[in-house]
This record gives sequence, structure tokens and C-alpha cells, in this order.
Amino acid sequence: MGLFIGGAMLLMTALRNMFLLGFPNLENTYFPTYYANTLLSIGGFIQRVEITSAIILVLSGFAKICIYSFAVCIGVNQLFNQSKYDTFAIPINLITMILSIVIYKNTMEMIEGVEIYKYIALPPFQVILPPIILIFAYNKRARSKT
Repeated sequence: MGLFIGGAMLLMTALRNMFLLGFPNLENTYFPTYYANTLLSIGGFIQRVEITSAIILVLSGFAKICIYSFAVCIGVNQLFNQSKYDTFAIPINLITMILSIVIYKNTMEMIEGVEIYKYIALPPFQVILPPIILIFAYNKRARSKT
């Protein structure tokens, strides 16, 4: 049910952006939802709703960073067989902050990098590493049963 509701919301957002902006503007904007919200005006009463989309964008980015950071800390914790994952939190987050500044200087560089990222990330992270991790997991599970 949640998948259906989320998919319907994404479809409505995409259709709204397409109808408000048109194809040329939709392709040429980096954040089409924010730009579409700047054009929205409902009866002269509800205006300037783009601030809500900006707040949602920032909060969702923060939530995503927190979840990824938590997952990396737990993964490194399991890799080194430590008892507490929070010992790795500060070093991992410092490395992440430094790399985020070094890799991309601004948002435009990041968006241009996303265009080639799919070709860089597909082979190692989506084709090569998952079978290797699966093999190691099966071996570890087989050793723990014996």
C-alpha cells in the first residue's frame, strides 16, 4: 500500500511539473519541483509555497545523510568486530565532509557528475561487489553452522 501511495505521489509531482513547466523548462532546470512551486498561486491566497519545498528538500537530504552515515558506521563496526558502532561515527563523518568538499565544489558540478556516475558505479557496485558479498556471506553462514 505504501509503495502504491508513494508511486502515486511521485507520478502526481512529475505530471504537475510537466504541465506547469513544459518540456523545455523541465529539461533545463536543476530542481524542477522547486521551480514549479515558484509558479504556483492558488486563488491569490496561497502563494510562495516554494519555501516549503526548500525546507522539505533540506530535511530529506539531512535524513538521507543520517541514514547513510548510520549504515556505514554499523558496516565498519561489523567489519572490525567492535562492540560499539559509535566509535567510528566521528572519523567516518569527518572523512565524508572532507570528501564532499574535495570531490564537488558546487551543486552544478555535482549534477554534472551524476550524469556519468551511472556508468562509473554500475560495474563495481551493482554487478561485481554483490555476488562477491553473497559468496562471503554464504561461506560465513556455512562456517557458523558447523
